[in-house]
Order: sequence, then C-alpha cells, then structure tokens
Amino acid sequence: MSGNFYLPAKTDIETTYSESTSGTYTWTAPDANGDSSTYDLTIDLWGAGGGGASGAYRTAGGGGGGGGSYVRYVVTVTPAQVYTFKVGAKGAGGAQVGGTSSGITGGTGGVSEISIGTGYARAGGGVGGTGGNDLGTHAGGAGGTISNADDTYITLVSTTGSRSGAAGGSGGQGTSATSSAGGSVAAILNEPGGTGGSGRGANGGPGGGGGASSHKDGGTGGNGMTSAPNDSSSGGGGGGAGYQTPVAGSDASNVVASFIGAAGGDGGDGYFTFTFIVQGGGDSGSAPS
Repeated sequence: MSGNFYLPAKTDIETTYSESTSGTYTWTAPDANGDSSTYDLTIDLWGAGGGGASGAYRTAGGGGGGGGSYVRYVVTVTPAQVYTFKVGAKGAGGAQVGGTSSGITGGTGGVSEISIGTGYARAGGGVGGTGGNDLGTHAGGAGGTISNADDTYITLVSTTGSRSGAAGGSGGQGTSATSSAGGSVAAILNEPGGTGGSGRGANGGPGGGGGASSHKDGGTGGNGMTSAPNDSSSGGGGGGAGYQTPVAGSDASNVVASFIGAAGGDGGDGYFTFTFIVQGGGDSGSAPS
C-alpha cells in the first residue's frame, strides 16, 4: 500500500536591489508571481543635494545648496516591461572667481526616480545656491521635493513617508556680516534626519551653510576674509545633502590672492533601493544595469 506523496511548499522570497552610483539604469521587471500578473515594489529614493555657490570679490559669500528630498513609495509594475531608474548626481559647487566677477551659482542636484513612458515616481534634487554678488543678494538654494505621475505600466499605490530637502543658508554680505545656517530635516521611517550646515561668523562675506536631507547633514559654509577695505576674499557656500555626504564651502583664508571669491562645496549624490516579493515559482530577475 503506497502512501501519499506531497511536494514541499515553495516559499516566498524578498528581493532587494540598490544603487548608489549616479547615472541612468534599466531594469526589466521579472515575472515575480510566476503567472505574468502585476505586483508591487516598495522603493526608497533620495534626490541629490545642490551645490554651494562661490563667493564674489568684496565680501559677498555664496549661498548654500539645498538638500535633496526623500520618499518611500509603493508602486505597481508589470512583468516584462523595461523601467528606467536614475540615481541623482550631486550639484557641483560654484567655481572660484577672481577680478570683479560675481560668484557662480551652484548646480542643481539630480532627481532619483523610477519611470516608464510618461509615468514616474521621483525624489527631486536640491537647487544650487546663488552666487555672491557685490551689490545683490545671494540666497541659499531651495530643497528638493517629491512628485509622481501614473502611466499604463506604473501606478502609485501609496506614499509611506517623505521629507523635502531643506533650503541652504544665505551668504553674508559685507565685512561684518554673518551667513545663515542651512535648514534641518526631521527624522522619518528609518531615516535619522539631518542638521543644516553651519553659517560662519562676521568675517569678510562668509558662505551660507548647505541644507540637510533626511539622511545627511548639510555642508558647512566657507569662511570669508578681509585683508583691507575693498580688497577682500569671500567664502563659498556649503553643498546640500543627498544620500551621500556633501562638501563644505572653501574658506577664503586658503586663497592667497585678493579680489577672489572662494569655491562652493559640492552636494551629495542620491540613491535608490527597492524591494519586492518573489512568490513560489516566480522569478527575481537581475539588478538594474
């Protein structure tokens, strides 16, 4: 008399893919359920930080870069469709300037996202700080924000939690001016939050501090220096935070010549990571490449 024979139950497996190097990647959604049906991704995205601006001659510090945003989305995807992922690139700090030039505005941080067709789920990058200007303003850049749009092969299920990036601080104007610290971001989900980069004291047009992200502190503003009236150097703004650590603004005290606006700091790059469940008999596919 033969007994009954049972195959062991196939277990579900959680699969995670992540990428920290800035750039564009493609990913073909695998048949995770084994039956060609749609399924959900839980995806965390961090936009990149904006670059701090350089200062200008005669004590005008550059503004700090804005921090990148963070979000956790749940989105529905379709097997066999090809999705594009992006890791946002840091905004470059404004380059050192000389003569009677105004400072150079920092670059805007890139977005981190998943997209297909006209649909996307996105964490925006921080805006670069405004370059120092002998006669004008030099504000910090705005923080990044999140956004999404549905299309046939990507639909938003929920937004579990999010934080906009914090704004960068403004640069100081004049030999006795102080600069502003960048804004801070509160903790959320598993993110620790971040503190805005410090402004600097009254010393020849210091740079503003970079704005924080949910993951990192903003970069410190550069310190200015006055060697004589109308013969001054100015500090650059600190970079805004992304997932990666931003760069502090350059101190004017490290610049030998007069009439020099010191360079701003670079922002921090973004990041993405996503997770989905592979049911028994389903396929986990391969990492975005």
